[in-house]
Amino acid sequence: MNEYNFVINGNSYKVNIIKITEEKATVSVNGAEYEVNVADIFQHKTPKLVNPQVIQEKIERTKLTDAPGKDLSFNTIKAPLPGLILKIPVKTGDKIKVGQTVIIMEAMKMENDIQSPVSGEVKEIFVRQGENVLEQAPLLKIG
Repeated sequence: MNEYNFVINGNSYKVNIIKITEEKATVSVNGAEYEVNVADIFQHKTPKLVNPQVIQEKIERTKLTDAPGKDLSFNTIKAPLPGLILKIPVKTGDKIKVGQTVIIMEAMKMENDIQSPVSGEVKEIFVRQGENVLEQAPLLKIG
């Protein structure tokens, strides 16, 4: 039997766990027996951040892959770190050059200029100003 001492609102409680399952526990509190629901405690897990855009891009890349090992993401600029999109100084249809800033994002309390590794035309922008993104989330596509 596990015994715990709790202080709640200045009151001391001696709690013994008599029996416990995934949903219910039988406990003794200062000598009085209670049955309590504990399902929420066991079902509560650390949340995982999932960015639907990243998942969708993986699905689309899988559909597009006709040559195993061929990387089709060369023209998709991805977030180097998780962060907040502060500004998007380009729009769909803009012609850009290598090294041109295409996204300004805040990551690790610093403002970061995301520059294009290729020249071309902005084909699609996947994010909006004020949006939080995860690392490797697609930001925009250049064609």
